[in-house]
Amino acid sequence: MAPGATVYVMPAPRFKTIHLLLAFRQVLGRSAVTKGALLPRVLRRGTRRWPDRRTLAGHLEDLFGASFGTSSSKMGDHQVIEATFSSAAPDALGRSGWRTAGSGPAGRAVPIHGASLLAMAFSDPAPPGPEGASLTTGGLRADYVREEKDGLRRDIEAVSDDRMSYAHYRCVSEMCRGEPAALHSLGYSADLHDIGPPELDGFRLGLLEAAPAAAYLVGPVDDVTADQVAEVLAREIPALASDRPRAIPPSAPHRRPGDEREVVEHADVEQARLVVGLHTGVVLGDEQFAAQVVYNGLLGGFIHSRLFRRIREEAGLAYYAWSRVMPAKGLILISCGIEAGNYRLALDLIRGELASLGAGDFTGDEFGATRNSVLALAKARLDSASSLVYGHLEALATGLELDEISPWRELERVTEDAVREFASRPVIDTVYLLAREPKTGAESAPSGRETWPADQGSEDPLGE
Repeated sequence: MAPGATVYVMPAPRFKTIHLLLAFRQVLGRSAVTKGALLPRVLRRGTRRWPDRRTLAGHLEDLFGASFGTSSSKMGDHQVIEATFSSAAPDALGRSGWRTAGSGPAGRAVPIHGASLLAMAFSDPAPPGPEGASLTTGGLRADYVREEKDGLRRDIEAVSDDRMSYAHYRCVSEMCRGEPAALHSLGYSADLHDIGPPELDGFRLGLLEAAPAAAYLVGPVDDVTADQVAEVLAREIPALASDRPRAIPPSAPHRRPGDEREVVEHADVEQARLVVGLHTGVVLGDEQFAAQVVYNGLLGGFIHSRLFRRIREEAGLAYYAWSRVMPAKGLILISCGIEAGNYRLALDLIRGELASLGAGDFTGDEFGATRNSVLALAKARLDSASSLVYGHLEALATGLELDEISPWRELERVTEDAVREFASRPVIDTVYLLAREPKTGAESAPSGRETWPADQGSEDPLGE
């Protein structure tokens, strides 16, 4: 395989299924992010050999009822464009599974056929129709591109319907203004107009030629199967076997903020959404990252955490209150659903808990319970193929290659002193509130806040 194109094997005899994933990565940018969101939607429609949903479904049925899908996602400053395949492990099928497989391939060859399907999805998608037919122009089927553009446009326009996710996106886009991570993973509806089959196919070919590629094989597999999967990928996508290096810059940690910013946007919402973005500067692979994970657990990672107990249970100010780490950006997001009138009270309580933890004010019992919860969650992720793969992909985004056990080992070694040392790092970068617009005559925002409608702003992907 070419430099920057790697097959990662994660043997897991405990799994009853085999999972494969083929992913290409690019740095998020306005000119390409919408194509990156659209391409996998078109590729899932079929390949040259199985050019529509009916024939593709028949092929998957022959592979013991396997599943196939495509998607795109954002990890730090990177966009990941992927195809996935999963099937029952041969040893898990039993005799009845072999008998009901019909004319399909031998069970132990299923991973090889799965790898071939993933490769063909990218290298040999369903082609245009006959010359003169309505399906022509470009290297992709025009009807598939048109239909998937319409679907993506609807999804982009519906982003604000999920108020919590929208508030998270808007807070991150405000914090990371000028950084790739500010862009939404679905892209921009305004850019869809200029994307036709030739443009999208050119983007696809560019990924195959130059984008870093990672393939994953997870489950009860052996070295022979892994070698065969690598051979299939290199054969079906010849560019992966070239000597041309494939590299992109790692996701950059968010720059330390200057003054704290406060942003209020208005929408017709019953429940206001408060999101507080904290800058820590600690990313995956840093010495203090494990301490950051435990700190987040103390702050808002669990139902026994500070935010849930203080803001929801004791003060009754929030419908929910939690926090999470953004590993590739050195950020922590705090999220609350509140009554708009409780905004200042909830924010003051958040500031109080940040100050308390920053002063090292937590007990040994609190630390022990939180670390145990963090370790239990980390252990559970070892039993999830998708968690193993996406955890590794997130590490790749920061320029690292971690084995699946490394995070567990680091968390086991975290001490109270390490968490107290880290606890002085988080500072509030941006406070974001999405709430119903006040009635006429009411004060819309205290002085010093930036305020504008939720459907405007240069970084908003909903803008036409």
